[in-house]
Amino acid sequence: MPSPEAASTDFPPLDFVRRRRNAQAGLVAGGIEALVAPISADLQFLTGLALKKGDRPIFLVLPRDGDPALVCPRFERERLAAQFEPLAIQTYTEGEDSFTRLQAILPAQGKVALAEKAWFSEAESLAAALPSATLVSAAPVLGPLRWRKGEPELARLRHAALTWQRVLADVLIGVEPGVRGAQIKEQIVVQLTAAGGSAPSCTVNIGAASALPHGGRSDEPLTKGDVLLIDGGIAWDGYRSDITRTYAFGSPSDEVLTLLETVLAAEAAGIAAVKPGAAAESIDAAARRVISDAGYGAAFTHRVGHGLGLEGKEPPYLAAGNPQLLEPGMVITIEPGIYLPGKFGVRIEDDIVVSESGSEPLSAGVHSVDELFL
Repeated sequence: MPSPEAASTDFPPLDFVRRRRNAQAGLVAGGIEALVAPISADLQFLTGLALKKGDRPIFLVLPRDGDPALVCPRFERERLAAQFEPLAIQTYTEGEDSFTRLQAILPAQGKVALAEKAWFSEAESLAAALPSATLVSAAPVLGPLRWRKGEPELARLRHAALTWQRVLADVLIGVEPGVRGAQIKEQIVVQLTAAGGSAPSCTVNIGAASALPHGGRSDEPLTKGDVLLIDGGIAWDGYRSDITRTYAFGSPSDEVLTLLETVLAAEAAGIAAVKPGAAAESIDAAARRVISDAGYGAAFTHRVGHGLGLEGKEPPYLAAGNPQLLEPGMVITIEPGIYLPGKFGVRIEDDIVVSESGSEPLSAGVHSVDELFL
């Protein structure tokens, strides 16, 4: 298996000021007075702050006009101020209700947009603090901004993809009979951590465990004739990769070879269907048709892909029933699979960006089924 070349780490800067201004333009267009983003990918998109939710809320308040403000516990002020470009910071003390602070700086009436992945308790408390305002989803404002990636984001996504593939190639060189999935996973995660980035993820499934799309609990040792399915990625400046490979360890049976060839052809059909203006559901249909024509339609049990960015799974979702049109700059996965319960499963997944004329790969794809033999 060829080792992908390393990508440059000299990335263009991410312009959070421009992102906030674009979001404010969306607020004006939607007749919305302000946007509230608690700890989430939306907060990270608007500020660069990658934070974990805890029992003390942190919010960005973005008015339609004027300067944004970060609301946080007083003892967090210095830590947060050092992590991003200067913003006004409003603090609350221990024992003080953070939503009282929000109430003081948000408009009392009109529409207030709340980030879609806010906790229910956050939405409930915000509604109680603003009884005369109308809470609406921030998704119509932030979704289009996050879907369409510019070159600074694409550079990070590309590097995240190639870093994962380079590590995977290095680990596979040493795979021998008797190794267990947990050992392969540990080696991958250790090398991903050494390579930099953050949030390395990996699942390794051998044999019958690969027949479950999200893997099983079994950790049988790898033997000749087994199927080995490895899925995972890493984040670079928050931007994730998500890649799956399925390998035949030793000479594949005719059935394994047939499924590898079918899934590889289905992935190629899905990628070929990607272009601006194509409906998300049409990409799913293109890949699914190949698998159905081969007689395995019932064994392809999930959508063919999803959006990729600050979250490992985000819109657009490439599934039947989703008419959303693809746009240049959207980053998606194409990941058809066939799963035979009790036997084995095959999935191949790559990261793709929708270009002005079609699509471009972010990950180094599989060009021949021979690349999937170990």
